[in-house]
Amino acid sequence: MTAKTPFEKVRSLVERKKLFEDLLLEKGEMVCKGEDDSLFYFRPSAIVKDQHIQGWIRAIDQAPKSDTNVLGNFSIGADRFFFQAAMNISGEEGVFETTCDVFKLQRRATVRLHVQASFGLYMAITELNGKSVYSVAQIADVSAGGARIFFSTVESPIPALGNTSNPGIQMGSRFKAVLNFGNRKTVDVICEVKHSQQAVHRGVIVEHFGIEFVDFTPGLKNRLLGLTMDLQRRMVYEDF
Repeated sequence: MTAKTPFEKVRSLVERKKLFEDLLLEKGEMVCKGEDDSLFYFRPSAIVKDQHIQGWIRAIDQAPKSDTNVLGNFSIGADRFFFQAAMNISGEEGVFETTCDVFKLQRRATVRLHVQASFGLYMAITELNGKSVYSVAQIADVSAGGARIFFSTVESPIPALGNTSNPGIQMGSRFKAVLNFGNRKTVDVICEVKHSQQAVHRGVIVEHFGIEFVDFTPGLKNRLLGLTMDLQRRMVYEDF
């Protein structure tokens, strides 16, 4: 079964081309991630024969060294979009076709992705109040800057992981955790609870905690950005 995409596909080829033209006029940049795990900025410099976009590459984490499929995020006014395309790489220059898939995202500074249990994402809490703990939280949504988590045995993404009860997290708590994106991709994070609210999950009332990732290093920020972009790709292009 194909998971419902949270994004709206831009189906008009004319509209897709106009978005890229607007970005070129605004001298805007895209944040791109290649299949080779490269993470870089792409600044469009020209649209060639109305079919190809060429531009300059500037590394965030690392630049691609050869042709690769890329996923890129960009903004036009208050709206955010992402595209997936095969990009041809030549030194510090890249080229891709204007006919590539383009999707509209939410109107927010950081893309927040709503997570279904079938994606297998979860957060393992490992330290709270200076003491070692182990408890598994489900993830309602996630971004490169934070997440919304809850504790429940209902529809747990990984039932065999053990304790799923709240170890004592509340408003203002800081804790250490491991964010698991599946496919053995994990990242250690320090989290701070910014808000909480009651919500219904599969007919059961649970408490959702809105958490922010804190004490960022540039490397951690880039890794989280790359992993959330991988998740965008999975939400649109993979079957569950």
